[in-house]
Amino acid sequence: MLALAPTTWACYGIPLGVFLSVAIFLRYAYRRAGSESEKWDSLGGRRWRCERKGDGVGELRERVTRERVWLPGSKRLPQKPSNAQKLGDLGIPVLKDTADILRWLGVDLKSLLPLANPERRVRPGKSNYVEWTVKKRRAGLRVICSPKPRLKAIQRKIKAEILDRAPVHMAAHGFVRTRSIATNAAGHVGRKLVVNLDLRNFFEHIRIQQVYGVFRHLGYGSEVSRWLARLCTHAPQLGEASRGLDGQWEMQRIRRHAVQGAPTSPALANLACLRLDRRLTGLAKKFDAEYTRYADDLTFSGDERFKRGMKRFLDHLHMIIRLEGFSENYVKRRFMRSGQRQQVTGVVVNQRVNVARDEYDRLKAIIHNARKTGLDAQNRDHRPDFRAYLLGRAAHVAQLNPERGRKLVEAIRAVS
Repeated sequence: MLALAPTTWACYGIPLGVFLSVAIFLRYAYRRAGSESEKWDSLGGRRWRCERKGDGVGELRERVTRERVWLPGSKRLPQKPSNAQKLGDLGIPVLKDTADILRWLGVDLKSLLPLANPERRVRPGKSNYVEWTVKKRRAGLRVICSPKPRLKAIQRKIKAEILDRAPVHMAAHGFVRTRSIATNAAGHVGRKLVVNLDLRNFFEHIRIQQVYGVFRHLGYGSEVSRWLARLCTHAPQLGEASRGLDGQWEMQRIRRHAVQGAPTSPALANLACLRLDRRLTGLAKKFDAEYTRYADDLTFSGDERFKRGMKRFLDHLHMIIRLEGFSENYVKRRFMRSGQRQQVTGVVVNQRVNVARDEYDRLKAIIHNARKTGLDAQNRDHRPDFRAYLLGRAAHVAQLNPERGRKLVEAIRAVS
């Protein structure tokens, strides 16, 4: 290498040296600028920035998020005001700033900050949520986060007075009053082809940025939207907490999102999927198909044109799902033709909305055996009120097939 001709060094060595020098200088300047203006804390693979103000609220935000969401009090971010006219038209509370939020919730700032701040270093048991895991039907674990009473009361107020009054797309049937699995399945009756898809880790994709956007779309200003987004989202813990070298508690967390177990999460998911529902409804119309969504369950149905254009349809569908920030669980994708059982959210839709035959026969057999041996002998899962459980299942059958449901209810009440 050292024996190369001077012309070779001039052609290759000098440009390479200049390039490396510039790259090293830019990286050093970037790090220096960041260290002078920001204080970064490394925590379990996550990096946070904390800015402390003398007379204001300390700002804490995640570096990893694409759209940075701060708590109110920031003078560096533009503060967009609330749209009072739009809020009034929707019939939801008009909140313009932090003082209005405190007055509406009936709390002071000192009590509200711990409920809205991201939990960087919290002692075990001091979180605002109770977390546990349950096994999924096929494989994996589902993290459930139930807010503690103080935060749950606030979330219920947000749900009842804001989220429940916001309009949702007509294709959304889950967690909406007057809609159910029966209305979700009704539009797919008698179709030649029914396609069912599932979104992977649905609630984990409803990030705090989307929740913030939901409240901004309703008409709230930047300051109010940040408060509400913080109150309705959580970063679940991964694994056990441990003490670091500095004696502080450290833990790894999932990105902050609308968690399963919070009262506000289902309504927020429907509102956050508004653009997804609009785009998929438009896609379905181009192929003469019908589209509905029940939580993370997407269903499309159509006839000959839908069947012929299936490849192009799936390509467009996959692109829209990815662009909206979701991912499909390909293991659960199903194609159901008219010659086989077509089932949408557990409801048979071949000729009319009906209960699955095996489910009806199983419930009928339990009632028949209970007449001979009694209800207690059939209560193999040790349910506290087995009769009420059977009546609930019969009511579900009656919702889809009133005649069969009525017979089941009469048979259950006749069992002593």
